[in-house]
Amino acid sequence: MIDQTDDRLLAWARKIVPDAEVMLAAPADDHGIRIHLLTIQPVNAPRGARRPPLELTVSYLVTTSAEDARDAHRWLAALAFDALSTPEWQVADEPLTTDLWRAFGVAPRPSFVVRMPVRMAREERLAPPVRTTVLQLHQED
Repeated sequence: MIDQTDDRLLAWARKIVPDAEVMLAAPADDHGIRIHLLTIQPVNAPRGARRPPLELTVSYLVTTSAEDARDAHRWLAALAFDALSTPEWQVADEPLTTDLWRAFGVAPRPSFVVRMPVRMAREERLAPPVRTTVLQLHQED
Protein backbone atom coordinates (compact mmCIF):
# COMPACT_ATOMS: atom_id res chain seq x y z
CA MET A 1 0.00 0.00 0.00
CA ILE A 2 2.64 2.55 1.01
CA ASP A 3 4.84 1.66 -1.97
CA GLN A 4 1.92 2.50 -4.29
CA THR A 5 1.53 5.83 -2.52
CA ASP A 6 5.28 6.47 -2.87
CA ASP A 7 5.08 5.70 -6.60
CA ARG A 8 2.05 7.96 -6.99
CA LEU A 9 3.87 10.86 -5.31
CA LEU A 10 7.00 10.39 -7.40
CA ALA A 11 4.96 10.34 -10.63
CA TRP A 12 2.98 13.38 -9.45
CA ALA A 13 6.09 15.45 -8.70
CA ARG A 14 7.75 14.43 -11.99
CA LYS A 15 4.64 15.46 -13.90
CA ILE A 16 4.38 18.84 -12.17
CA VAL A 17 8.12 19.62 -12.33
CA PRO A 18 9.59 17.56 -15.18
CA ASP A 19 12.92 19.45 -15.18
CA ALA A 20 13.88 18.48 -11.60
CA GLU A 21 15.31 15.33 -10.10
CA VAL A 22 12.68 13.78 -7.81
CA MET A 23 13.48 11.26 -5.08
CA LEU A 24 12.08 9.66 -1.96
CA ALA A 25 14.52 10.90 0.64
CA ALA A 26 14.89 13.15 3.66
CA PRO A 27 15.71 16.81 3.00
CA ALA A 28 19.35 17.35 2.07
CA ASP A 29 21.57 20.04 0.62
CA ASP A 30 21.69 18.56 -2.89
CA HIS A 31 19.43 19.86 -5.68
CA GLY A 32 16.04 18.47 -6.60
CA ILE A 33 12.72 17.59 -5.06
CA ARG A 34 12.75 15.45 -1.95
CA ILE A 35 9.66 13.61 -0.72
CA HIS A 36 10.03 12.11 2.74
CA LEU A 37 7.53 9.90 4.60
CA LEU A 38 7.11 11.79 7.84
CA THR A 39 4.30 10.06 9.73
CA ILE A 40 1.85 7.18 9.56
CA GLN A 41 -1.26 7.51 11.71
CA PRO A 42 -4.16 5.08 12.08
CA VAL A 43 -7.69 6.29 11.39
CA ASN A 44 -10.41 4.93 13.66
CA ALA A 45 -12.91 3.02 11.57
CA PRO A 46 -16.60 3.75 12.03
CA ARG A 47 -18.65 0.92 13.48
CA GLY A 48 -21.30 -0.66 11.33
CA ALA A 49 -22.76 -3.85 9.96
CA ARG A 50 -19.91 -4.30 7.48
CA ARG A 51 -16.20 -4.29 8.20
CA PRO A 52 -14.73 -1.04 6.87
CA PRO A 53 -11.29 -1.06 5.26
CA LEU A 54 -8.29 -0.40 7.47
CA GLU A 55 -7.13 3.16 6.97
CA LEU A 56 -4.00 5.16 7.66
CA THR A 57 -3.21 8.80 7.13
CA VAL A 58 0.29 9.20 5.77
CA SER A 59 2.15 12.51 5.81
CA TYR A 60 4.96 13.35 3.42
CA LEU A 61 7.33 16.29 3.68
CA VAL A 62 7.98 17.95 0.32
CA THR A 63 11.10 20.09 -0.08
CA THR A 64 12.92 21.59 -3.04
CA SER A 65 16.45 22.82 -3.57
CA ALA A 66 18.08 24.26 -6.68
CA GLU A 67 21.16 26.20 -7.68
CA ASP A 68 18.89 29.18 -8.31
CA ALA A 69 16.60 29.68 -5.30
CA ARG A 70 13.90 31.04 -7.62
CA ASP A 71 13.70 27.63 -9.31
CA ALA A 72 13.29 25.89 -5.96
CA HIS A 73 10.56 28.35 -4.96
CA ARG A 74 8.76 27.96 -8.31
CA TRP A 75 8.87 24.15 -8.02
CA LEU A 76 7.59 24.20 -4.45
CA ALA A 77 4.72 26.56 -5.28
CA ALA A 78 3.70 24.48 -8.32
CA LEU A 79 3.68 21.32 -6.20
CA ALA A 80 1.80 22.97 -3.32
CA PHE A 81 -0.91 24.41 -5.58
CA ASP A 82 -1.40 21.09 -7.30
CA ALA A 83 -1.55 19.26 -3.96
CA LEU A 84 -4.20 21.72 -2.78
CA SER A 85 -6.29 20.91 -5.84
CA THR A 86 -6.08 17.12 -5.35
CA PRO A 87 -9.36 16.10 -3.65
CA GLU A 88 -8.06 13.26 -1.43
CA TRP A 89 -5.01 15.21 -0.24
CA GLN A 90 -4.66 17.78 2.52
CA VAL A 91 -1.84 20.27 2.79
CA ALA A 92 -0.93 20.79 6.44
CA ASP A 93 -0.81 24.36 7.64
CA GLU A 94 1.54 23.96 10.60
CA PRO A 95 5.28 24.63 10.17
CA LEU A 96 7.93 22.07 11.05
CA THR A 97 9.89 22.53 14.25
CA THR A 98 13.53 23.58 14.24
CA ASP A 99 14.27 20.33 16.10
CA LEU A 100 13.04 18.34 13.12
CA TRP A 101 15.21 20.33 10.71
CA ARG A 102 18.14 19.81 13.07
CA ALA A 103 17.45 16.06 13.05
CA PHE A 104 17.62 16.13 9.24
CA GLY A 105 20.94 17.97 9.48
CA VAL A 106 19.87 20.81 7.21
CA ALA A 107 18.88 24.45 7.68
CA PRO A 108 15.14 25.12 7.80
CA ARG A 109 13.72 25.73 4.34
CA PRO A 110 10.41 26.32 2.63
CA SER A 111 8.41 23.12 2.52
CA PHE A 112 4.97 21.68 2.96
CA VAL A 113 3.44 18.49 4.31
CA VAL A 114 0.86 16.63 2.27
CA ARG A 115 -1.45 14.15 3.99
CA MET A 116 -3.39 11.42 2.25
CA PRO A 117 -5.36 8.31 3.11
CA VAL A 118 -4.07 4.80 2.48
CA ARG A 119 -6.68 2.07 2.69
CA MET A 120 -6.48 -1.69 2.86
CA ALA A 121 -9.61 -3.74 2.27
CA ARG A 122 -10.43 -6.42 4.79
CA GLU A 123 -12.08 -9.70 4.09
CA GLU A 124 -15.65 -9.81 5.30
CA ARG A 125 -16.04 -12.48 7.98
CA LEU A 126 -19.41 -14.07 7.56
CA ALA A 127 -21.15 -15.89 10.39
CA PRO A 128 -21.90 -19.55 9.70
CA PRO A 129 -25.45 -20.20 8.52
CA VAL A 130 -28.02 -21.03 11.18
CA ARG A 131 -29.19 -24.63 10.76
CA THR A 132 -31.64 -24.90 13.67
CA THR A 133 -34.11 -22.61 15.33
CA VAL A 134 -34.49 -21.97 19.04
CA LEU A 135 -37.80 -23.83 18.90
CA GLN A 136 -36.09 -26.97 17.51
CA LEU A 137 -33.47 -26.84 20.28
CA HIS A 138 -36.15 -26.76 23.00
CA GLN A 139 -38.11 -29.61 21.41
CA GLU A 140 -35.04 -31.88 21.58
CA ASP A 141 -34.74 -31.45 25.39
